[in-house]
Amino acid sequence: MRSAVPESCEIEREVVALSRSRRTESLWVRTTVFALPSGGAVATMLLNLASIKDLLPGYVKEYAPL
Repeated sequence: MRSAVPESCEIEREVVALSRSRRTESLWVRTTVFALPSGGAVATMLLNLASIKDLLPGYVKEYAPL
């Protein structure tokens, strides 16, 4: 689905956390949309990107030394 943005905006992304456990690695990214020209924030999203290590071929072998 596509939607049109009726006004100009600016997007800012920030990595806010990295975490890992025995089975997963996670990256948390906050995205904020600012209306222009006022600069006021109109939307914020916090996204977790996670990888399950057991599903990645070769993970244990490649990253064990780290």
